[in-house]
Amino acid sequence: MATKSFPFSTLINKQTSVFPALDDADVILERRGAEDLVLMRSERFQAMTNGLRLAARSLSIIARANRSLAEDVFAEELPWLKWLPAEARPECVAELLDHLLAGADTGLLVPFARALREWKSTAEIYSDPDLARRVIAADAEIDRMEVEVEEECLKCLALHQPVAADLRFVVAVLKMNNDLERIGDMAKNIAKRVVFLCKSEPLELPGNLRGMAAAAQPMFKRSLDALVNSDTALARQ
Repeated sequence: MATKSFPFSTLINKQTSVFPALDDADVILERRGAEDLVLMRSERFQAMTNGLRLAARSLSIIARANRSLAEDVFAEELPWLKWLPAEARPECVAELLDHLLAGADTGLLVPFARALREWKSTAEIYSDPDLARRVIAADAEIDRMEVEVEEECLKCLALHQPVAADLRFVVAVLKMNNDLERIGDMAKNIAKRVVFLCKSEPLELPGNLRGMAAAAQPMFKRSLDALVNSDTALARQ
């Protein structure tokens, strides 16, 4: 299906430019500082949902009759599996297949989508061994930006003397600026451990570390979206 993109402001200010595009395409609404939104006709959405559920149920029937065949079919659709270590590939396929089978029975495919994103991110890390070193190198730039933001906040306080909501916003930015810099430090520390561990034998990840990382990333993004859009409901989530 073709897609067409519009700034989110176009939907608000000029709806007549957006809705006709839905006749032959799905519409992506691009939002500044927040996740993009997708508009599609109900008929297309229902067809896509029914198709996904049918495919999931079909694979579940195959899996119950011949699990290894289902895993082979599943693996063929994930070309990035080759980036994972050989010993991790069966675990990845088995976990994703279990999520997909559960989704076929319940109609809930979000856990499968999350697991797919987590494993793909892991595979991309293995495909780029220098990524950890680039993360370490980027910490210096984050430190520079932290100083720059702090100076701008102090300048705003000294020259404009904000009050009420403006003052609270500047103070909040000052505090979050420090937190963001600390997140950069922690990312650097994790990357250093990665460089060290890459020199040793492969280790099994303890517990649900991959799931915790996948949960933390959107949580971090939503917190910044809440600030940028002054969205208190999103902040409480």
